[in-house]
Amino acid sequence: MNRFTNKTIFLTGGATGIGRATALAFASEGASLAICDVAETETQETVQLCKNAGANALFIKTDVASADQIQSAVQRTIQEFGGLDVGVNNAGIEGTRDKGTHEYDETIFRRVIDVNLTGVFLCMKAQLQAMLAAQKPGAIVNTSSILGHFGMPGHAAYIAAKHGVMGLTRAAALEYARYGVRINAVCPGWIETPMTIAHNEKDQQLMDKLVKTVPMRRRGTPEEIAQTILFLASDHASYITGQGYLADGGLAAM
Repeated sequence: MNRFTNKTIFLTGGATGIGRATALAFASEGASLAICDVAETETQETVQLCKNAGANALFIKTDVASADQIQSAVQRTIQEFGGLDVGVNNAGIEGTRDKGTHEYDETIFRRVIDVNLTGVFLCMKAQLQAMLAAQKPGAIVNTSSILGHFGMPGHAAYIAAKHGVMGLTRAAALEYARYGVRINAVCPGWIETPMTIAHNEKDQQLMDKLVKTVPMRRRGTPEEIAQTILFLASDHASYITGQGYLADGGLAAM
């Protein structure tokens, strides 16, 4: 399929994992891509892979916690490709894995919120301004998480941020539906990405335990989440907005 021929995609967190898989999926369907991240080497590799697939692709080094950098990146995208059709706000960090709220480091907490929540807000703000100015329909997909719907011990900042992404998604979807801009979130379950790699035996034991709770009895792949994002960004989802789309192997159904 070529659902995104002549479409421009602005994607954050494109260095590895879900971001890279999503960039490649868009590239395979004819899109032009502005791929943003702070990790220059890895993101340049993503850009080259997209170019190898025949797509126009551009790397823009961007800290999503900076309003100025986001505004500049969106404007450069429009200058390079002539417009903006889809925003994919995927950049995120994990923070601390195993600290209770009473001992969670404040500096780490603030950085997770800055990247995972404020970063999504700043990206949406710039993307919406561009889409409204162009007076064209558009789509925004934010990366939340299954942990944007549920809690989990030891991840206070991450869970707070991902719940916040769901709130932003729903509020903005209601605000901009009449302008033809659809806003949804993808909510992955346990996915095989660099962020979820076990750092030690304790992590591995926890991951093994979590996978056993998934009805499909496996972790998902970045490519599976990428296809969910493409669906939500495409005209095939033309009557869907304000949703947190769970892609979790059936976990939330339990």
